[in-house]
Amino acid sequence: MNVHRRWKWLALALALLLGLGAAPQPQKSVIYERYDVDIDVQADGSLLVAETYQILFEGEFQTGFAEIPLGYVADVVDVGVREGAQVFTEGSFGPGTFTLDRESDVIYVEWEYEPTGGTEERIFTVEYRVLGGLRVYPDEDVLSWIAVPEDRSGISVEASR
Repeated sequence: MNVHRRWKWLALALALLLGLGAAPQPQKSVIYERYDVDIDVQADGSLLVAETYQILFEGEFQTGFAEIPLGYVADVVDVGVREGAQVFTEGSFGPGTFTLDRESDVIYVEWEYEPTGGTEERIFTVEYRVLGGLRVYPDEDVLSWIAVPEDRSGISVEASR
């Protein structure tokens, strides 16, 4: 086999390999079909907050996140995560677990769940208690809380309550 012909076969093999590597990858997307927030004012003035995310996944995902703002409150405590009736465990790794990272102005909540596949809907709830979030005055009480943050990392929110 002459050198010219060998280079031709090598170029063809390389083109085939590159063509295989350029095969279309499955699309991945995430949409909040619903992003609902329930706030229940307690007799002691604390707020019980439940953020419920109904998320439509396209592709494989296995982690979620939330940010709880700490501005204008005394503290946020009793943070929990669940998927339906499954309560997640704090401080470990693997599906059904979550971690908290507290900074001066925000608490980052990250959780891991069984991976999604194809097109799949999941519902997650992040619950917590806000201390000092209700301002009580002689003429009025003021609750100031951004229930659905404007920036959700580019993920669209279809509807909320």
